[in-house]
Amino acid sequence: MQLEFDDLACLDDVDERVLLRVGVATGNAVGGLIGAKMGKYCLLGDAVEKSVQLCRTAQPGTVNVGPETQKLMDGLF
Repeated sequence: MQLEFDDLACLDDVDERVLLRVGVATGNAVGGLIGAKMGKYCLLGDAVEKSVQLCRTAQPGTVNVGPETQKLMDGLF
């Protein structure tokens, strides 16, 4: 289901905060469509696995960044 921007207006009335946990990694990854009838897009690779681990160890409301990504972003933030 795809929501239009107008459909999200109802979220303004929600008083609860949503705390995301995010993991960001840099590295090789391969993506592709798997399946013929009901295809699903799948993303595989070391960077994906690293980002999953970073996400699992993140506290709610935080972003964990891998060391390779941190080097690339050094001086940007």
